[in-house]
Amino acid sequence: MNAHRRRTALALPLALALMAGCGYNTIQTMDEKVNAAESQIKVQLQRRADLIPNLVETVKGYAKQEQTIFIQVAEARAKLAGAVQSGIYSKWRRPMRRSPRPWDG
Repeated sequence: MNAHRRRTALALPLALALMAGCGYNTIQTMDEKVNAAESQIKVQLQRRADLIPNLVETVKGYAKQEQTIFIQVAEARAKLAGAVQSGIYSKWRRPMRRSPRPWDG
C-alpha cells in the first residue's frame, strides 16, 4: 500500500501541473485575442478621427458655395423687383406668340 500512496502522491501533483499548464495556455491565447480586438478598435477610431478634419473642410466649402449662390440669387431677385417696379421689365418682356399647331384646327 505504501507504493500505491507514493505513486498517487507523485501522479496527483503531476496531473494538476499538466492541467494547470493547459489552462494557462488557454488564458494566454484568449488574452492575445482580446489585445488584437482592442488594437483593431483603436485603429478604427484613429481612422475616424483622421477623417473628421477632411469632413469639416468639405462642409465649409459647401457652406461657402451655398452662401455665394444665395447672395447671387438675392441680388438677381432684387434687380428683377427693381425692374418690375420701374416698368423696364414690362417694356422688355414681349408676350409669347403661340405658333399654330396642326391639331388646333
